[in-house]
Amino acid sequence: ETETLRYDKLQLRLRNCLEPVADCHPARSLELSCGIGILRNAIRQALPDIDYFGCDISHTAVSALQDPQVVRADLRSEPLPFGEILFDCVAGSGILEYVEDLPGLFASIHSRLTPNGFLVASYFNMHHLYRRVLATLGGSPHRHGEWRNNLSLAELGRILSDNGFQVIRWVPVNL
Repeated sequence: ETETLRYDKLQLRLRNCLEPVADCHPARSLELSCGIGILRNAIRQALPDIDYFGCDISHTAVSALQDPQVVRADLRSEPLPFGEILFDCVAGSGILEYVEDLPGLFASIHSRLTPNGFLVASYFNMHHLYRRVLATLGGSPHRHGEWRNNLSLAELGRILSDNGFQVIRWVPVNL
């Protein structure tokens, strides 16, 4: 709960999600791990006519938004919300690291995308050279204690491909 509320500005990971979401001009989008609505607000500003849906694990964040199209959902153990609604774009930042069953999540997302739909997501690559050097030197690679996977980008790419996705672009960001 408290960690979700700390993300109160459009930080780099969210800005890197905003551009591709706006570029695909979705009529309807779903944001996974929407928190207190920072990316939501930026998406709505960029695309005023969008039909936006969101979900987050935090009761506090969802309650603060007071939006019937934003619901609480724990995607580690619950299905995607909003029944059978299809989305032109599903976006998520700060969620993939926490979900152990990424193949299951990606299969579910793929089944809820329109035929030309997009998935836009950010992911901490714990195999990045910077993190490997940091760990070798005895430093902390900044891995959160609740993270459930430690995939390389190649491994993540294979899971995406196995679930019907084609990676169009990787955007490296050092945090």
